[in-house]
Amino acid sequence: MFTLEKLKASSVSQLQKIKQVLPLIPDCLDNILYSLKNGECPQLTEKDKPDFTDQNSIQNLSARLEKATGRNFTNISPMEFLCIFEPTTVKSAREIFGTLPYQCEDYGLALQQCLSNRKYCISEKEIQQLEEGYQTQLSSLQKVIDASQFVGFKYKLFKGLISATFLLIPFWVSHFTGNLSGSMTMLATIIVGVGDFLFWKKG
Repeated sequence: MFTLEKLKASSVSQLQKIKQVLPLIPDCLDNILYSLKNGECPQLTEKDKPDFTDQNSIQNLSARLEKATGRNFTNISPMEFLCIFEPTTVKSAREIFGTLPYQCEDYGLALQQCLSNRKYCISEKEIQQLEEGYQTQLSSLQKVIDASQFVGFKYKLFKGLISATFLLIPFWVSHFTGNLSGSMTMLATIIVGVGDFLFWKKG
């Protein structure tokens, strides 16, 4: 960044700018390193990468990082801090959340195992929001299942009442009219019983 060759090749005005920004760089680096684990880093993109020779660029990034808080899960070491500005660094768990363990008790370990070959910096707050959204979807799905099971129970009860009613028709006809003999009542009951069975199977 500030190699001897670059400094020798710089003009007087450029050297003056570098002299102005040098005192700002340590604070900016501290803010980046702190925000990797506690702050805004998951929101940073390539466009946020500071120009360490530009006073406004450094000050703007520092001000932004100082305003944000919140725990992050990351595997980016202090020596690799510039990775946070690279597009290949994973900064959201949305696409991988479905691969994480259900009712996970240690997201830090789970993310480490899931993203072992990639750099990542993911907000704990986002993880919590994704988990809440998942639980809401799960609750809605359970309500649909419960409602479906209740409807199924009512339908089976209705079918049972119809079957029992039809099964008693031969007895009622025989009892109240006397038009059916005992053997005919039994035969009619068997026929209705077969019909009830088919109704239960296919109705």
